[in-house]
Amino acid sequence: MHIDDNCVLLSEGQNILRSLLGRKIVGGVRCSSWQPEEIQKYRKISPDDVFSLMSGSLLLELEGVGIVGLSNHPPSNSSCLWLGAPVFWMELSGSILDGKTSSIFTISMSDNRYSSAFFKALIGKRIDAVSILKRKATHPRELNLPNEIGLCIVMESGEKIAVGHGIYDATDDFLVVPWEIVDSKYLTEIQYMPVLW
Repeated sequence: MHIDDNCVLLSEGQNILRSLLGRKIVGGVRCSSWQPEEIQKYRKISPDDVFSLMSGSLLLELEGVGIVGLSNHPPSNSSCLWLGAPVFWMELSGSILDGKTSSIFTISMSDNRYSSAFFKALIGKRIDAVSILKRKATHPRELNLPNEIGLCIVMESGEKIAVGHGIYDATDDFLVVPWEIVDSKYLTEIQYMPVLW
């Protein structure tokens, strides 16, 4: 299932995913239509969990690659990815790390208030492994869908990150979380599809 010319399903973006392997994270930005304070109040979380638990796309900057974007695509019950900054970012003045516009709010991985020590520590570390997470259909409407809900990213130092939807709670919110907090009941429904060099 091809989404559009700029965004592809994870399994269709194997070349992009392979480009992550062996690369260091330069930085990352989460994008949302919600203000950080609204996310904190809605989810009842501490400020430093906002980067992780805000609903919205992830723009990951990698050494030698540039920006890789990841987001959810609800019609396919999947996540999608693209290479380069999306068009709406090009229309913003200044850097993608500037903060906010009237409709899009961003939080940097290195944000002192809204990002945790876990995510700040990933900057400068190398990605060693990536697997596509494909969930078994749990509802009849999902039977003919790709169900590629996200990625498991393993860093050189052993940290694991889950990027996708339906990995932390039952929503289709696109989240970026440490693997340790992925709900174990979802792990039994997931098939791992490693991305090979």
